[in-house]
Amino acid sequence: MFVLVAAIVSGVSSHARRTDIVIDFPINSHHIDRNFSDNTRQLQRLDSLLGPNRDKTLSIDTVWVRAYASPDGRLDSNRELSLRRMVSIHDYLVGTLGLDEEKIYGMSSSVPWQTFREMLAARPFDGSDKALEIIAEGDDDNSADNTRRMNRLKRLDHGRVWAILCRDFFPEMRAACTLVVCTSLPQPQTPPAPVTETESVTETTLTPAQPQPEPAATTESEPRCSGSWRLGTSAAAWAAAVANIMGEYDFACRWSVALAADYSGWNYGKTTRKYRVFRLRPEVRFYTMPRHQGFFVEAHAAMIYYNVALPSWDYRIQDRDGRRPAIGGGIGIGYRLPLDRDGRWSVEAAVGAGAYHLDYDRFENRANGALVDSRKRFFFGIDNVALSITYTINP
Repeated sequence: MFVLVAAIVSGVSSHARRTDIVIDFPINSHHIDRNFSDNTRQLQRLDSLLGPNRDKTLSIDTVWVRAYASPDGRLDSNRELSLRRMVSIHDYLVGTLGLDEEKIYGMSSSVPWQTFREMLAARPFDGSDKALEIIAEGDDDNSADNTRRMNRLKRLDHGRVWAILCRDFFPEMRAACTLVVCTSLPQPQTPPAPVTETESVTETTLTPAQPQPEPAATTESEPRCSGSWRLGTSAAAWAAAVANIMGEYDFACRWSVALAADYSGWNYGKTTRKYRVFRLRPEVRFYTMPRHQGFFVEAHAAMIYYNVALPSWDYRIQDRDGRRPAIGGGIGIGYRLPLDRDGRWSVEAAVGAGAYHLDYDRFENRANGALVDSRKRFFFGIDNVALSITYTINP
């Protein structure tokens, strides 16, 4: 969005008249598009105010240009994009309207945080108070603080607040620039100060723009919902002395793939009580809420080598010759709950069921028990119970 504020003093009156002109830029663009939004009408107003056919009884002293970008995006990329938008307006004023470039001064600002705060305060909704608390923390011009704000906003109320911000607030902030045009009577007068934000800005005299590449595609984007990596481990498995680890990757919004590995290679106090197992379990998950939180459903496959026995059993069961693992798969459900504001740490509970083909040997359940026979069968039942802690490497 590009805003032009003109303060005009006529030749026969000492009163100033201010005119607001708003020109929008498409997302991730610094080129002026007359057919975008209300730009046709706004540019006509701008032409009549500053163009060759303007009122010659008015003297233009200074033109202030201010550029913004919406909060969703990297701070350094937003700064670059806002500067290019400011330069585009400079080129239009000089090249199209014939304005003296010595009268043009620029102020670029990556994100209009104070405007964002005022918008939230003026248009409250369920969750806006918490959003205001988040964007009040830290320094507006600190990249790390900006990133923390964005991550916390994205996770607020499982993404519901972020969806409202993207729909109802960010479009009005996106690509915002401000020009203050000061005109005066023949006698010298001090031009009014430009409209300011609370964040620090850099004032500079604009020079004709040199050709520059398009800004990075990640500057202004839809909320990030994929590309995160996680590590997790099940406390329930550790309680049974089964070492385990899981890796997960978010490959799409609400979708992820995971691979879990479990290992136990010991007896539990005696040779007739053992749960020796090695399991590989890939799965695909679908989350019902944004940011890969809340309820999820999954489909999995598994390969399991096993050697199990209990004191009450007559036989010890082991996959045939130690080379015929159980092969199968199934489905499951679970729930993930974030533990901190940044969403790095989470706890999740999951349960699954599956069907497996078993090809196994039976041995007498005693030390060095003899082989009794070999059998094949299908198993269907619970194949996973987990209470896990997960850590997101790159939220």
